[in-house]
Amino acid sequence: RQKNSNSLSLSFFSVFRFFVVYTPQRVPKKKMVATTRRSTARSSGGIKNSSKSSSSKSASSWQNPGLKREFLSAFSMAFGMLFVPMQKNLFLFLAEKLISMETKEMLKTRYANEIIVALLFINLQFYFGPIYGRFSKGSCNNPTVYILRGFMGEISFAEAFNGAMVVVVAHIAAFMAYFILHVELGEAILPAGSPVIAVGSQREAVTSEAVVAFLNFLAFDFAAKTMPKGVQPAFGALFYCIVITVEKCKYSCGYMNPAVVLASHVVWGQTMMKSKKIFSIERILEAAQHEANRPYVYGAVLGSLMTAVVAKAIDMATSVSSSGVVSGSKKSSSSSTTTKQKKKKAETTTKTRSAGGAASSLRKRK
Repeated sequence: RQKNSNSLSLSFFSVFRFFVVYTPQRVPKKKMVATTRRSTARSSGGIKNSSKSSSSKSASSWQNPGLKREFLSAFSMAFGMLFVPMQKNLFLFLAEKLISMETKEMLKTRYANEIIVALLFINLQFYFGPIYGRFSKGSCNNPTVYILRGFMGEISFAEAFNGAMVVVVAHIAAFMAYFILHVELGEAILPAGSPVIAVGSQREAVTSEAVVAFLNFLAFDFAAKTMPKGVQPAFGALFYCIVITVEKCKYSCGYMNPAVVLASHVVWGQTMMKSKKIFSIERILEAAQHEANRPYVYGAVLGSLMTAVVAKAIDMATSVSSSGVVSGSKKSSSSSTTTKQKKKKAETTTKTRSAGGAASSLRKRK
């Protein structure tokens, strides 16, 4: 957008310059320099204003969908992703019926993690894609994204906090809805989940989550700027799956979503001693105070802060380079005008000298 706006302002400047320079009858010669200066100043100001407007448009391109839409979108995505283990069981069931029992056992024992990652890749493509995007209308579906938007200055910290809390409540509701279906349908159809607990130490888990969030944010931004829209969902899902495959759950499993961790402890937590009832405020508050949530919350904040710092540094570098280009154009235009003025002065001095010499020669002849 910034390139387009700059090209438009430059094209307007070229047309305006053509009108000024190539209509000398309407503009006196003495005022031509002043008009060219004004045109260059206006054009440079237009470039600056267009770059500012384009940057503001890019910063405000995301529109907050509202808390209601955010809740519905986050609930639907969290509820749908909980069915990945059921999809795995369905895949193994089809392998048994269509191929053989030995194939099912081989896939279950050797390639269980690969099947889960492949199913994550397929599901994430759908939730990152345009079909679900029409329903979500720009919803974040992740409190980490709201934290990043708050650090980037796209929204206020109050809006970021409210949005993050809505996403957390939506995840808890989705986990509770899945638990109801699990109780009704049984373990064979809908397997039970487990609370998310980091394998590594607190420092290792925080570092892992921060790096995962930072790399994924950079990858999403790179895809948004360089790739067509049809490829972006596949690239985002593939990059996330590659990152968690490299991490191999050595430290934190790279969830990049504190809401999933909290909801897993609310529904599947076995260490809740005070509140036995899942559908209670006391259990939610007790799960929120669990130490297993800390590395995922701290990692989300740190990763978002790292991304915001890098983004701000890039913006400053690009703004300095663009201002240098504008100042260079100003210097070149001013130098050209000064050289023209010097030439005119030299011509006038030579004319006056020649006129004076001719007059003196005529006097001598007389």
